[in-house]
Amino acid sequence: MEKCLQELCDEDAPITQGCLIELSDLVAEQLSELASVWPEVSPERRAKVIERLVEMAEENAQLDFTEVFKLALGDQDYQVQEKAISGIWEGEDRTVIPLLLEILHSDRPHQVRAASAMALGKFAQLAQEGKILAKDAQLVEDTLMTFLQDEKDTLEVRRRALEAVSPFNTARVHEYIRWAYNSSDQELKCSSLYAMGKTQEIAWLPAILSELKSASAPIRYEAVCACGELGEEAMVHHLIPLLEDDDSQIQMAAVTAVGKIGGALAKRALQRCVRTGDQAIKDAAQDVLEEMEI
Repeated sequence: MEKCLQELCDEDAPITQGCLIELSDLVAEQLSELASVWPEVSPERRAKVIERLVEMAEENAQLDFTEVFKLALGDQDYQVQEKAISGIWEGEDRTVIPLLLEILHSDRPHQVRAASAMALGKFAQLAQEGKILAKDAQLVEDTLMTFLQDEKDTLEVRRRALEAVSPFNTARVHEYIRWAYNSSDQELKCSSLYAMGKTQEIAWLPAILSELKSASAPIRYEAVCACGELGEEAMVHHLIPLLEDDDSQIQMAAVTAVGKIGGALAKRALQRCVRTGDQAIKDAAQDVLEEMEI
């Protein structure tokens, strides 16, 4: 560990894979050692380290850099903070909730605060699954609603708060989904569709289906993803045309959504993608089919 810390502090030395692997599963003493030298590392190098750790964690599920990400959430450099937020996105460690709330309440750039709101959405979902304490769930819901309702805050923070709070599926959440959906702002409307899916509320189905034919690619994309979240088998028929959409991201989203929904029609549609799609779609459809079989 000592050699790794020396390497991190040496601005002229390359950041090796071996050193970064040593930052996985840190115990309290090791974390304390890292925290003592962390401020000595330049902000640019700290950001690069966190970026590399995020990539490594995505590639290898056995690597756990949670403690490093939590350390970086309190970084004085907002770019380091933002990268650290992306690192804790998949985790379920409730101790990050206060750290995310602190960033959301801070005077950091709105992009960082919006990212913090988005990360809190993970805990909103866990709350619905009964995987976090009721007091934590209430704190997350109340805070996100506060920022959603704050007309003085930036639209970016407010729309991300809407996305994050949507799993709570309250009447107040529905009111703001309608507000966002009826907005002339495209990004806000995209957020409304994302939120519709996360509510798991079938009442939103007519609105979602209507947007599958939108002229706007971002709107179509969010509508496709929302279909996957709702999981109604009857929606597969409406998603099949999107498997041949002009936008490759929408095609990929449709493959994922059809796979999430499942059923005989979904399976046949994906098998057709394997036979006739381009290589990327073939590979994606084959992966989804294998997951369905499992």
